[in-house]
Amino acid sequence: MLKEYNSIVKEDYKNNSNLKVLDFIGGVVKGSNTYSVFLMNKILSKENLRTATLTDIQKIIDKDETFLRGFYTDLGMILRTKENPNQYLANKLGKEAKERGYNFSNESPLIFKLSDLELVVDGDSPFRGLGFIIKESASPFNASELSNKNGNKKFKTVNKKGIPIFDNEGNRLFYTRDNGLAGCCLTKYSNVDSYCLGLSDSNDYGRVVIVYDAEGVAPKK
Repeated sequence: MLKEYNSIVKEDYKNNSNLKVLDFIGGVVKGSNTYSVFLMNKILSKENLRTATLTDIQKIIDKDETFLRGFYTDLGMILRTKENPNQYLANKLGKEAKERGYNFSNESPLIFKLSDLELVVDGDSPFRGLGFIIKESASPFNASELSNKNGNKKFKTVNKKGIPIFDNEGNRLFYTRDNGLAGCCLTKYSNVDSYCLGLSDSNDYGRVVIVYDAEGVAPKK
């Protein structure tokens, strides 16, 4: 799978450095950023596979709370306003979202799952020529729970859509912001971070979690 990924990065994306973040080290594929997981999800779909949602991962954490502990995994993007961070991408996606009948605001952010967007080459993009378009099959949704008024709230688990269920007795934290377009990830402490500014950021603690696109199949890391 990594070989095919690297081949597509070379041929279709001209070896874009924002995508050359996955490495096979010690028998494990390491690294992850927002751009790479959107592309990987497209490749996986050909094999009836997909990148895991937070709901998928939560099912494993419920049985083994150490799952992914010490690692992070990218989950998608959240659009709040057309401002910074990532203003160019926020504007483009925001315009397309409005044309498709979707609304968004700080009070009701729009969540894009990894299956909702297509990674494209955009010659005008300041992000090394990368951009996104909304797929015809996309089903982004609004979640008022992700408003910045809920920043730093505690939670134990998430609902069926992968949204934190806030609980003062929880041992995990939710991080958020009030503007722009940001990545969303599960951190190495199992917190949910929707503050992520750098969509290209990656390090060796990143993992791409893969699931079969069928019920009852556990994620693989």
